[in-house]
Amino acid sequence: MSKSRTSKISTLGSQITTVVSVALVLFILGVLAVIFLAAGRVSTTIMGEISAIVKLDLGATEAQVQQVGAYLIEAPYTAELEYTSADEVLQQEMEYNAEVLELIGENPYSAEYEVKLKAAYVEPDSIAALSAAVMLLPGVDEVVTQIDMVKSVVSATRRISVVLGCVAGVLLLISIVLIFNTVSIGVYGRRFVIRTMQLVGATGGFIRRPFIVAGLWSGFLAALLASGLLIAAQAYVGQLNVELYLDLPPLTMAAICGALCVLGLAICGIAAMCATNRYLRASYDALYS
Repeated sequence: MSKSRTSKISTLGSQITTVVSVALVLFILGVLAVIFLAAGRVSTTIMGEISAIVKLDLGATEAQVQQVGAYLIEAPYTAELEYTSADEVLQQEMEYNAEVLELIGENPYSAEYEVKLKAAYVEPDSIAALSAAVMLLPGVDEVVTQIDMVKSVVSATRRISVVLGCVAGVLLLISIVLIFNTVSIGVYGRRFVIRTMQLVGATGGFIRRPFIVAGLWSGFLAALLASGLLIAAQAYVGQLNVELYLDLPPLTMAAICGALCVLGLAICGIAAMCATNRYLRASYDALYS
């Protein structure tokens, strides 16, 4: 009775260790996924604010102003278009350079259009192409773009994606090895049970089934624990008065938790199957090594 109770406690302890170990690994992978998506949201937000300023000639006629406006409003890259007259530009600049402008005695500014670009066209090549096309319109003096900012954001986004991808790949590889070892240790403790079942004529599939089911349950419970920790961490961050873009939509979080569940089930199930197969093929002497 005492030996049976000790065996059950040992098995339970091994299962708890497996669940906790796998949950921690899945939690770290979930955090990386949240950071990756948050970085994408930041990039999208910045790109959504990119615009181009089309400055008109000082001597542009009313017909030319309307022609430029009609061209821009019909352009496929225009999300929003705002016209600012020369007098309105002067009023805006008076807030910063009132003394200098009073000395000049006249309005040195021209009317301009602010073109808010669609996300699909917020790329260095697209911005350069549309800028060159707009410069050919009569009455246009200059096109001011934020192409340098776009290049910086695109470059930073690519670097973040590569770094997070490499880190996630390394962690995934490490997690697979750790999970396989953890599950193998649990199976190792019952290797003599496997041998006994073989001796009484049990088939390989019959022996593997309970170990695989136990592995799947461990992966499922670990995924639930990791998902709970991830949601709790996101809720905590959401209470802070810091805009970190980590407050992902519920559907996105559900997708991440679902991916963690699939990953936990797959790794633990395969690990349990491989570990069981190892001891099914092991010799009697190898059981003591």
